[in-house]
Amino acid sequence: MKKLLSLLTIILLAQSAWADDESAASLLLGYCNDKPFSGMVLGGARRESFVCVKFDEEFVKQYAGCEVSSISVCMAGIVGKTAGVWLTESLPAEVPYMSNPNDIKTDDFYKCATGNHDGYAYHFDYEGWMDVSKGQDLAWQWVEQALNKTYVIKEGVPFYAGFRVFQAPGSASNAVVALENGGTDPRCYVYFPESQDHWGPLAQTNMAEYGSNLMIKVRVSGGSLPENDITLADVQGDEFLKTGEPYSYRCIVHNSAANVVKKFNVSYSLDGVLQTTKTLTAAEGFGYNQNAGFTLEGISFTTPGEHELSVTVSNPNGAEDLHPEDNTKTLKLTVYNAEDALPRNVLVETFTGVTCGNCPGAHEREAEAFEGLDVIMVTHHSGYTPDVFTTDADQSYTWFYNSKGIFAPAIMLDRTNVNSFYATGYYGPVFLPGEPTDLRSIYTTLSNTPTTVNVKLAATYDAATRQLSVTASGDVLSDPLAANPCLNVWLTESNLKAFLPNGKPMAQSGSPLGADYIHNNVFRVALTPTWGEAIDLSGNSYERTYTCTLDEKWVPENMEIVGFLANIDSKDCNNCRVLNAAKMPLPEATDGIEKPILPARRQAAPTTDLQGRRVGGAQAPRGVYIVGQKKILH
Repeated sequence: MKKLLSLLTIILLAQSAWADDESAASLLLGYCNDKPFSGMVLGGARRESFVCVKFDEEFVKQYAGCEVSSISVCMAGIVGKTAGVWLTESLPAEVPYMSNPNDIKTDDFYKCATGNHDGYAYHFDYEGWMDVSKGQDLAWQWVEQALNKTYVIKEGVPFYAGFRVFQAPGSASNAVVALENGGTDPRCYVYFPESQDHWGPLAQTNMAEYGSNLMIKVRVSGGSLPENDITLADVQGDEFLKTGEPYSYRCIVHNSAANVVKKFNVSYSLDGVLQTTKTLTAAEGFGYNQNAGFTLEGISFTTPGEHELSVTVSNPNGAEDLHPEDNTKTLKLTVYNAEDALPRNVLVETFTGVTCGNCPGAHEREAEAFEGLDVIMVTHHSGYTPDVFTTDADQSYTWFYNSKGIFAPAIMLDRTNVNSFYATGYYGPVFLPGEPTDLRSIYTTLSNTPTTVNVKLAATYDAATRQLSVTASGDVLSDPLAANPCLNVWLTESNLKAFLPNGKPMAQSGSPLGADYIHNNVFRVALTPTWGEAIDLSGNSYERTYTCTLDEKWVPENMEIVGFLANIDSKDCNNCRVLNAAKMPLPEATDGIEKPILPARRQAAPTTDLQGRRVGGAQAPRGVYIVGQKKILH
């Protein structure tokens, strides 16, 4: 029942040079992933940006004797004609920038922007220049530039590698430094001309709140490159399992060394008990900075409760692994009986604004992501500039960002922090809506998470008095183990156009429709308190009834009732997951109780391409970037 399937190679977006079929002539090394997530504005009126990465004592110990021949950087926006890469063993106390904007024909900036590199007043130890006259063509792309001379890495001597870019004279300041999405690395530095020490960690900037990392790598060759080093990059699969049913787990192995890996060992354990060990072989192999994938199939448990799956890879090419400490991953699994669970409906909350230029594009991606699904969606007009739809409750819910750096467009699914399978760096459950396939994957994963409670809605509405009465009830199969479960009942309205208080149409920024842009699922009011009403779920069921009078401006036929149960933890927004949700249209005038309406649940095809922003590629969790795959022998 437990077996290993065929090995799959997964080709990455990576640059590799090869000496022969067995080893790489050079390695492209750094502390960032390969795909940009966002850009950072540096320079302002001075039109020049300096950033660098420290290659620390641990790095130089491993690569002492090797040579650095070039530096690869990723830039985020349009820059001037010239950009320079540089390498030095100590950060200079002073770095020149545009000293006199009124003397554009003689200052250093002008000399560089016109290609007069020799006329530049300051030089780092090792320097190279790249032609970026194409501007936008190089935005969001890796550019590798050779240094004027190679640098030999010395044991015990850290070095800094960085780049500077010059924005074209007269152009507006823009984001020219590309950042990955991840934990902010303490080895990333930014030049601050206004500060006394000038060079400071990236963590001193507001970008660090999002978890960011400078995209700079060095090309290392010669010497004694590490030969055999593989990493178990990820194990992907369900975390909630039904008793007795088989599950599959897809594992990704990364090659971090020079030798082409043609075989390695795989073993896995269930609850600490070794199940099998097998040697997988690949006729073609996978080289430096490439990945291979294999699938564990038939993983199952017969008893409910908490269990563990532990997977280990080892012995690349039959040799000892250089860093065995990164060869094992352990998943915590929850196993349950099917009869002890109820269908789950996912609550989708988005954050937007009428003046948000990027929001219409995000709305399109969300519509594509959830196509064919009867999604329970609520839109909060907060996170950006408040507008005519913004309520005090909308503003309160920005607490879920868990950061001073709130933004829009943004999205939140079941108030769950999705770092574990979507992206890293978010402090709360709110994140940027990325590729539709990614959002669909998250939605599917959450909808397949078991729950022991449900929500049922029934309502009456009197059109003459505009009085609405909503009854929310539900079944409780067992205690959902939520410390403070609360019931929430909200009203939303769709098919809206924005108008200013004086009645003048308000155009949606970023959309050609302008004032004709339609706003849907707009949060109107909470019939319960802002954070819900505490509810006792220790019994077999619950029921509450709420009443309200609809605002005269609201159109009943465009409105929906949304009800959901969620844990509330005032000290931790990541401990406020939604337990279950439901929705129904606001009923027409009636004397009876409307039949409860629950959303249909449809299964979406799983995906492994996860990314936080449209940047021209698909991103797998924890920085593994997948662009294709093919079978090889095992």
